[in-house]
Amino acid sequence: MNEMLVEEYADKEKHIVYEKCKAFTNGKKYYLLNELGYSILIDRELFNMLQQKKVSTDFASKLLQHRLAKFDNLHHCDLCTNHEIRPEFFMIDLTTYCNLNCKYCFRDVHNPENYKSISEEMLNKICSYILDYCMKHEVKKISIQPWGGEPLLEMKKIKWMYDFFQNTSVSVHFTIETNGVLLTEENVKWLFEHNVSIGISIDGNKKIHDQQRVFANTKGSFEYVLRGIQNVKKYYGDNFGIINTITRNSIDYIEDILDFYAKDIDIKHVKFNFVHESEFATNLCLNKEQVVNGTKRVYKKIMSLNNEGYNIVDMNIRHKLLNLLIRDNSDICVSRGCMGGMNMIVFDMEGYIYPCELTDYEEERIGNVKETVDLIKIVKDAKETKAYFKEKEDVSCLSCSWKYFCKGGCSIKAKLSGTKKDDLECTINNTLYPEMIESILNEPKLVNEFLNTEIIGE
Repeated sequence: MNEMLVEEYADKEKHIVYEKCKAFTNGKKYYLLNELGYSILIDRELFNMLQQKKVSTDFASKLLQHRLAKFDNLHHCDLCTNHEIRPEFFMIDLTTYCNLNCKYCFRDVHNPENYKSISEEMLNKICSYILDYCMKHEVKKISIQPWGGEPLLEMKKIKWMYDFFQNTSVSVHFTIETNGVLLTEENVKWLFEHNVSIGISIDGNKKIHDQQRVFANTKGSFEYVLRGIQNVKKYYGDNFGIINTITRNSIDYIEDILDFYAKDIDIKHVKFNFVHESEFATNLCLNKEQVVNGTKRVYKKIMSLNNEGYNIVDMNIRHKLLNLLIRDNSDICVSRGCMGGMNMIVFDMEGYIYPCELTDYEEERIGNVKETVDLIKIVKDAKETKAYFKEKEDVSCLSCSWKYFCKGGCSIKAKLSGTKKDDLECTINNTLYPEMIESILNEPKLVNEFLNTEIIGE
């Protein structure tokens, strides 16, 4: 695959400006990507037309439609910038306690001495605060994710939250990420009947999983989690996801893990997370090279499984592919830079407000529900004073093809690494996005099958 730069130029007769963009090609097809994340897939004839500055009216119209061109008296309106403060995803910390003692967990949740649960009074304050914000700013649809600890330990409070929003004008979709142990048929039935989305943590087959996801007595949890998955399948079918955490214990078995999911227990939706630079699990941490290569291996194996007829999707990879094809803006972390505080908000058990669940630091608090200050004002003020919101792009970002999707990456990972940007995400993007473009150019049918849509035309 070759890469080249297409310089900006103006057609004075048509009053159209054709924007600077990167062109990636296999010699037959050309993938064009501009700095705002807009793209188009064209053939050699159309590309030559662009290079020779002899663009037909029909082609000009197509480039305008795909936002790779603009009328010379207008500026692009970037409809989904990260300048708009409009939180629509909320996380509420219900408990510090967990029924597992996973070896890489960043919270000391297994010790009963550290057990803490949100009070009913504070939960009411937080939900009322969210509702007031939605009413004031005409936000009609939101998502709420109870978290912890293990959120299903607070099932009564989850049900209370659901009831709280029922007779309001705000449509609330609840999501749960759980270790799976408490996915009893009774709990699953209620979650299903109330349209709660489920993500289940499992780290592979029994041998791999039980090395790191254990109870306080060091007994493995695999059999309990598998039973929970079976209960979920009974009600949800394929409409749930699993979260896999890769550590030094499991990095060599990525392909085996994916085979297990696709072929043995028929999982359709996965998300791989890699333990990197964790002060809580130093013996399990992977280095940057291992994470980058591991991510690449996930992509290759996922596409290989789809080619074999197994419709399994890694959600991180799906979002990145959609970035390249339709400039997807749905993911808070990987679609258009870090959207913590802008599109999501986290509340802890004391009512403190944070931009994301990783900002569990006093210096990154941006407010408290007790202060009854408008949420938009809180975020605006925090943008002026908090390190979390500072621009992360450095000199290397200026010429990067993926800068719209990345924008410096995760604010917290950048902070922990002591760099101006999330260096790990940067390296992953520079490795993975070219691979994905090669797939778009050379295997469009497979990409369409992976995405379960017909985005790429013949």
